[in-house]
Amino acid sequence: MSSTATIVLAREDLSIPGGRPLPVAADAAQQRFFALVSASNPDVIVLDFSKAPRSGAATILTVRRRSAVPILVVCDPAHPLAKAYRSAGASECISAPVDPLGLGQTVRRLLRVTGNNRAQTMRGAAIFSFAGLTFQSDRNLLAADDGSTLVLTNLEGRLLAHLLLRPRTLYSRAELRKLLYGRDDAGGVRAPDAVVNRLRKKLSSLLRSSAPSLIKTKVRCGYWLAAEVTTLPQRVYTQP
Repeated sequence: MSSTATIVLAREDLSIPGGRPLPVAADAAQQRFFALVSASNPDVIVLDFSKAPRSGAATILTVRRRSAVPILVVCDPAHPLAKAYRSAGASECISAPVDPLGLGQTVRRLLRVTGNNRAQTMRGAAIFSFAGLTFQSDRNLLAADDGSTLVLTNLEGRLLAHLLLRPRTLYSRAELRKLLYGRDDAGGVRAPDAVVNRLRKKLSSLLRSSAPSLIKTKVRCGYWLAAEVTTLPQRVYTQP
């Protein structure tokens, strides 16, 4: 990985610091933000929620629907909404005021965990076919044969891609905690369970309601994916 990283920084309304805030023209702020993300191809998106916004989780979801770039949130990691931010798709939270050295260390650690630097994203993007579904890992896009689609959060996409790479392989909770959060002691013993359950619901929503769960549990051991998986050739997709 390169020693440098490209970062896009935005406020809660997705306006760019240094520019004029656009509290009324929210659509204009979003368009400007996504244009910048598209043009700069960042390694990490940093969202400044240091003023404890009420709609922070909604902002993260807005970004996650259109980008798989890791999201770093500036807020108190112990803030009551920090868990909601992670559930919406944020990779990590850091405290304000932001120390440049600490930010750089956090970004490097995050990229080591996610593997989402620009070079790896272009080379490592994969399209998987399984159980009547396809998954585009670079967009976190899950699609059914009937054309129905869902966008996964960053954590859900990371988990699914990991399971698809080695189907029918049992992963312990400790292994999945390290995959999702960077440490095998992060978030408590059952931290991966919430991500697994959300992913199961999204998979089921695109399949028949009577279809058995694709993600199986081995009691007191961990999880595994019960499906035959095919990796499809790379294709060019148009952003929705």
